[in-house]
Amino acid sequence: TIVFSALLAATGVCKVREPLSRAQIVFILAITAGVTLVSFFGPKEEKVITTEILEEHFKQTAFLAFAITAWVFLVVFCTTQHLPFAAQERCRLSAKTIAV
Repeated sequence: TIVFSALLAATGVCKVREPLSRAQIVFILAITAGVTLVSFFGPKEEKVITTEILEEHFKQTAFLAFAITAWVFLVVFCTTQHLPFAAQERCRLSAKTIAV
């Protein structure tokens, strides 16, 4: 749906044309590639996941490393978005968008 929505916006089918930036195109391709890889290499069989199995997975080092990294990234991202320079940058970008 993200590709379809981007194409609708870029072509102006809904009466308002919103050209995609290079960064938006790169991120759409990255998301599409990630979903494709997960679908292709992900597990194919269905099995019942019990609470005990989940607890075992949550205790593994790989999951803990991922969870801690994701949590730190989320905290840093959320806190830096509310700093004064971040707000000024968003306002500057909004003003450019409105001017176009």
